[in-house]
Amino acid sequence: MDDWKIIWNSFCDEVAFSVHHNNTELVFEKDIAVEFFRALDWYRLNKGLQEQYPIKFATSTHRADIALFVPDKDLPEIIVELKRPTNKKKEKDTEQLIDYMRQKSCSYGILLLGEKLEIYYIDYSTPEHEATLVETIKYQHDNEAARQLMEVLIRSCYSSAQMIEYCNKRVKINKSVEYWCSQDGKTEIMNIIIERSSLPKHLLETLRTTLQIEVKRKDGLTPVQTQKIEVTSKVEPVTKISTKKVVANKKETKQPKVWLIPASPKLFNHKACFEEQGQIYWTQHNNFQVGDTGYIYYSDPKRCIVDKFEVIASELPYSSEMDAEIKYYKNPLDFEKGKQHNRFFIIKKIGESTSGKLTFKNMIKNGMNGAPMGACEITKPKYAELKKYIEKNF
Repeated sequence: MDDWKIIWNSFCDEVAFSVHHNNTELVFEKDIAVEFFRALDWYRLNKGLQEQYPIKFATSTHRADIALFVPDKDLPEIIVELKRPTNKKKEKDTEQLIDYMRQKSCSYGILLLGEKLEIYYIDYSTPEHEATLVETIKYQHDNEAARQLMEVLIRSCYSSAQMIEYCNKRVKINKSVEYWCSQDGKTEIMNIIIERSSLPKHLLETLRTTLQIEVKRKDGLTPVQTQKIEVTSKVEPVTKISTKKVVANKKETKQPKVWLIPASPKLFNHKACFEEQGQIYWTQHNNFQVGDTGYIYYSDPKRCIVDKFEVIASELPYSSEMDAEIKYYKNPLDFEKGKQHNRFFIIKKIGESTSGKLTFKNMIKNGMNGAPMGACEITKPKYAELKKYIEKNF
């Protein structure tokens, strides 16, 4: 059946129109993305499709653009994040989607960008909760890769078993494509050509030195990289946990990282917790390690960096000693939901800024792209300007 072509080609046309008119992310979501999933029979009826789906973390609440549900399941089956069509993909876009998926124990995620979509899969059967980029599909008419996805994604025949089978199959195929596009793969192709050539032996070496092999995907995309995405480290044993003093993990960190993490004073009293407990248990979604340092950006009403912290323990499961922090939550239910995540790191305060210069407005002018939605590793080269400004003005 060619029904998928009508849906997919129409979607491609709408995306192209949105890019041409520089539409906002909201318009892209409401008028294009939602309609695309409706065409695949994901309706709002019976909570099949929910926009701006709330996802609560320990100290903040975020909203996934679209969440898709199947019957008799309270948690989303697929989480969809999208970005303004004219924006180029950033590393934090993937990190945000993976964070949402892990927080809701959701195995499948779709990232919609201006020229392509990406499908991600998390295997919760592995200790590391491995996250993998399964496939990249460019917005092109009659795209064969799109057909294979949509035949699985249409609601009337959707099943988790088929989705897992699709993900595993695409990973295997893309590993093969990745190999043949690599230098080793090109060399093997060259050897096959040489072996089957009817040229005289004395010309074969000339052929090898003059012939150039180029291997590309038909859709023009670079091969999908099948390595893990934001791999969760294996939990390290902790000798002792105490709300006053923590014996840190024994794992050594040769190059400590520096982080910027967001926090909401409206949800949690960080100042009181630091003063009375000396530390804060923080829900862990990234690869924090003992010895890492960082800064806490407080959202409304502060909208600035105030505290500097050091990670003194990481990869911790829930412990009853964490219950001492319940009183600092504005809504105790937020604490209960954080417990279910069952992965924490602990920070202690090592400094407080009094310069008044680390405001949202000033940092936007000095390398920050927007208010942080999740933990951001500012030791990465792309945040060099922001890191320098923070350290200079802390």
